[in-house]
Amino acid sequence: MAKLCDKSRLEKIELRWSKDFDSERQDVDKKVLDGLQPSKNLKELSITFYCGAMLANWVGDSSFNDLLSLCLEDCPNLLSLPSIGKLPLLKEVHIKGLKSVTNVGVEFFGANTKNAFSSLEILQFEDMPIWGNWNLSEVDEEARKFPRLRELLIRKCPFLSGSSSFFGETFS
Repeated sequence: MAKLCDKSRLEKIELRWSKDFDSERQDVDKKVLDGLQPSKNLKELSITFYCGAMLANWVGDSSFNDLLSLCLEDCPNLLSLPSIGKLPLLKEVHIKGLKSVTNVGVEFFGANTKNAFSSLEILQFEDMPIWGNWNLSEVDEEARKFPRLRELLIRKCPFLSGSSSFFGETFS
């Protein structure tokens, strides 16, 4: 009923659920998020305390090509990150408190995406206690270059390990 998709002048949205997590409400949260699809003119999106296992299809959709900033915070049941690498103007990504993500790979960059994250300047991952693998081996070499990245923060990700030409060596 909110019809956010019709509000073309809306540039910033912060979607915040209750802190009281309830695993039984995952399906309801997903339906609510599906229904809150904003206009394609959105520049900043923040999602906090979302309990669904999957995000709505519109999050990371390539038609949101004006998006500059994405923040996903304290989404305890989320199993994977959205495909945001193909968003041409995206400058900042903050991911914090995703307690169920174990792998970050080609889904994050977008399948068959060349020149992924072409404008990304800030990438932060924090408090992801079971994230163990950042798999860049399946990602096109050009796509994983992060040509404009000036700040990378990885904090409180105790099981992260692997190797990547992005980092130049094995990391842990």
